[in-house]
Amino acid sequence: GGAGFGSMATFVAALLIITVFFLSLKNWDSQTATLMDKLFFGLTILALILWLVAKQPIVSAILITLTNLLAYGPTIRKSWSQPHTETQLFFRMNILRFALIIVSLENYSILTALYPVSEFLIHCFMAGLLFVRSTKIKETKLLSFKSVTTSS
Repeated sequence: GGAGFGSMATFVAALLIITVFFLSLKNWDSQTATLMDKLFFGLTILALILWLVAKQPIVSAILITLTNLLAYGPTIRKSWSQPHTETQLFFRMNILRFALIIVSLENYSILTALYPVSEFLIHCFMAGLLFVRSTKIKETKLLSFKSVTTSS
């Protein structure tokens, strides 16, 4: 789509995502996977199949971006209840990375910009979610600690 050098980061990210996918299959445990995990996995596989069948660049870009966003479902769910299990720095660094990718694109269109823009936005969301939830949990623990120490 004429993205130029800016598309290299997306290519490398795709290779890393594929690697993580295969590593996750190695550790997949259907007993501990929740219904939501299974639903997101199924939707991701369906979107990948549609992407392979579509053979239209813009439709493919939309489907693979949708697939990628669906794959964040379990991470969002886990981050909500256990924000300490994710690293805020990772998401903040990716905000910067995808901002640089967006400005390095040589041609802006749905085909070239959809994926990096969606990644930029999801990483902003995740960094915000982790910040808010971590702060909330720390405040709750601090209040619990204060009430225990004042009642003693």
